[in-house]
Amino acid sequence: MEMNHCRACSGFISHKANVCCHCGKKDPRGRRRMVVMVIFGLFMVAGLFLLMESTG
Repeated sequence: MEMNHCRACSGFISHKANVCCHCGKKDPRGRRRMVVMVIFGLFMVAGLFLLMESTG
């Protein structure tokens, strides 16, 4: 079984866990935060690209 660390309490949890069994934190691996950061980064790159295209 693959184990990960909870970002809140550093306890070992299953890689499939949605809630930490030690501290009760939801999304203990922080996947949602990573997805939001990637999407934000893509929007930033797209915006910079469009800005560069519009200025010539």
